[in-house]
Amino acid sequence: MQDLLARALSRDRAAECELVDLLTPVIQKRVARTLLRLRPGASSGRIRQEVEDLKAVGADLKAANPAIEEYYKKKSKAIAKTAAWLKTELDRYNGR
Repeated sequence: MQDLLARALSRDRAAECELVDLLTPVIQKRVARTLLRLRPGASSGRIRQEVEDLKAVGADLKAANPAIEEYYKKKSKAIAKTAAWLKTELDRYNGR
């Protein structure tokens, strides 16, 4: 994981993509938990569908506007820092 983070921070495009792929499920779970908290009584199936809808909207926006791709490239450092923080937190939680 540390090697992946280092490569992503050095703007290695393949590492950035791999990092995003690894973080996407974590981000989706956090979004789902937030939606569940904000919408008491909503079913988990409904929340899952909303998360999928948000993901599709993001993909549509990215395809429609190439500037969004550039925006995400510029934000890759922030994503890598978040991943490093997540790893630290997980290690601390697991007692490593």
